Amino acid sequence: MIKECEKVQLLLSGMRRVPSEKKTPPSRAQYFGQIPFSPGGPFGPGGPLAPGVPSGPGGPSGPIMPGGP
Repeated sequence: MIKECEKVQLLLSGMRRVPSEKKTPPSRAQYFGQIPFSPGGPFGPGGPLAPGVPSGPGGPSGPIMPGGP
């Protein structure tokens, strides 16, 4: 009988490593939103503030606080 660890070794030895065909993952800066994902440049199409995107909380179009001026 073949032991469990021998089965795993047989499976791994039969597998070939093929480079992934997926796109590279975003960089850390892109992931955290410091760099836009689009290739249009920082202030080009799809830049940090694309048209119609509300600004952050407390900005001109942010949430209105009850009891404010």
